[in-house]
Amino acid sequence: MSDEESVPCFLEDVRVKFVQGVVCRLLRLQRQTWEKSAASQEFQTLLQQFFDKNSVIFIFVSKNGGLEASNELCAPLLANTNNHKMWPRLLSQDVIHHVERISSKTAVVQGQIQGKTVLPIPMSTQWLDKPLSHVRIYDRSLTHTIETHIINWTNQIHKTLMEDSADIMKTGSNPGPWAELKFWASRKSNIESIYQQLQSPVVQKMEKALETIESSYHPVIQMGIEKVFKEAEDIDLHLQPLHTQLSYLETNGFAQIKQCIPSLFHTILLIWTNCRSYQRPARIVVLLQQLCNLLIDQAGTYLSEDVLLREDTKESLQMVQRALDIFLSFKKNYETQREHLVGSRSHAPWDFPSAMVFTRFNKFFNRMQQIEDTLEIMLDFERMEKLEFGGVKGKLYNDQAAQLYAQFSNQCQIIRHTENNPLDCDSKDFESDYSTFKDGIVDFECRLASFLCSAFKDCSGLDSPFMERKLIREIFSHNFLILKQLLREELDICRVLLKQQFNQVFCQLNY
Repeated sequence: MSDEESVPCFLEDVRVKFVQGVVCRLLRLQRQTWEKSAASQEFQTLLQQFFDKNSVIFIFVSKNGGLEASNELCAPLLANTNNHKMWPRLLSQDVIHHVERISSKTAVVQGQIQGKTVLPIPMSTQWLDKPLSHVRIYDRSLTHTIETHIINWTNQIHKTLMEDSADIMKTGSNPGPWAELKFWASRKSNIESIYQQLQSPVVQKMEKALETIESSYHPVIQMGIEKVFKEAEDIDLHLQPLHTQLSYLETNGFAQIKQCIPSLFHTILLIWTNCRSYQRPARIVVLLQQLCNLLIDQAGTYLSEDVLLREDTKESLQMVQRALDIFLSFKKNYETQREHLVGSRSHAPWDFPSAMVFTRFNKFFNRMQQIEDTLEIMLDFERMEKLEFGGVKGKLYNDQAAQLYAQFSNQCQIIRHTENNPLDCDSKDFESDYSTFKDGIVDFECRLASFLCSAFKDCSGLDSPFMERKLIREIFSHNFLILKQLLREELDICRVLLKQQFNQVFCQLNY
């Protein structure tokens, strides 16, 4: 639909008709005055905002007899020189100066709330109605007004251009890859908005005025914003394929992530090789760090904080081992793509240190290994509950084994019910709990090994699953020589018995 067709459609809106009737009646205006003012895009935008979200709009008659609309009341009233006729000139100028300063700050803050950079336009634009030939080179008041706004705009635009997707990482938060995608989409939209503001008639007139008065600020008004916009647009376009893959990763659950990792890294490689604007280590490192954060968050949700509290220790161990396998697959695919780029002549390699990407990843991986070790220890010694000894001293040894198992269970309960989240890799509180648990297990294994040595001396056979524990095996090892000797003697006895049986059978066959 063309612009010519869209204007009548808006003016025919029932709400617009109602406002038109009220304004024309109160201000005693002709219909032609309303239609002329309402045809401007700025006027329609303010009306649309009033209909959609704003609770108030101010419509007043300007100096040229037309209508103007505003969301503010105080600023237009105070800035209107017709209301200053009885004021001293210095007071009038001071009031206008402060009103314009406050109005500019308000516009900037409102833009920041909306995530946009708003370039405040001078409130006093009387000079815009004059031909540029009337603008004098030494019109200091006009020069100061325009150049002050240019300086403020330059600071705003410079601050926007200096924004980087890594800024959010420096605050201590750990965002996922959606933050990177949203940043570039927002940056593209924001820079496009700045570019459009710089192309507005008011700014163009200001630029012409600066050129006329030969101001040194004339060359900086555009600030190369178009080049930066094209860069943001290019990056946002190449990051679009990640939307589908990230959505799939989030909706299908952590257990299904492993099969998606190769295609995810292939997409990242394509972004790196095809988007020149993104071929900077600082940018790809941020994306990879955020992917690590996504993996960590999903693993934390999958395992949950009660991973050590579950009754089924074997199931918890299997879940942790599955998570470790996925993390290993992620790192393996990263190394594969990294090696692929090393052999490429046409594309830049990933020559940055891997530690820049995997610092937090490695912390979480090490924490999961600690949890895996804890669960394996629990699973190994759970078999003590079924340990039984026979013989004369069987009851004594069973009581001692039950006592040892109770002590072990107490140590397990302490780490199971720790107040520290075992999956919080950014906190070292769990490290202390784990270290205490490991020290207790070393002492427990020494006592258990001594107990098994004592029991061995009085038993006629040995069937213990605890020989898999390294410390127990080392302490018990000297008994293996005794055991070998006993086995040798037993084999000799078996050999003698077997020979006797053969002799008896042979004699019977001869008879």
